[in-house]
Amino acid sequence: MGQVTNKYKKIISLQKFPISDIKELISWYPNVSSLQRFGFLIEKYNACQPVINVLNEHLQKKNCYPVMLYPAKNKKPGKTGNRWKINVNIELESDL
Repeated sequence: MGQVTNKYKKIISLQKFPISDIKELISWYPNVSSLQRFGFLIEKYNACQPVINVLNEHLQKKNCYPVMLYPAKNKKPGKTGNRWKINVNIELESDL
């Protein structure tokens, strides 16, 4: 659970990077499920709309499958109900 909270704190620092750098980073990053989780968390906390847009555009060109927000052995994600295809299987802290 702490991993998700720590990631949120790092998300805030994205605002200081040029969007062109973020696009380049996303373009070569191979782990689609991590990008899905990242987009979901940024959007959940309204952290950085330009990055949300870049991630969404990038992922629309990829084969994205439902994934768990917090990966768990022997569990498969079901329907997600969000554009990131994230199955929210943990409670997120709201006092960030």
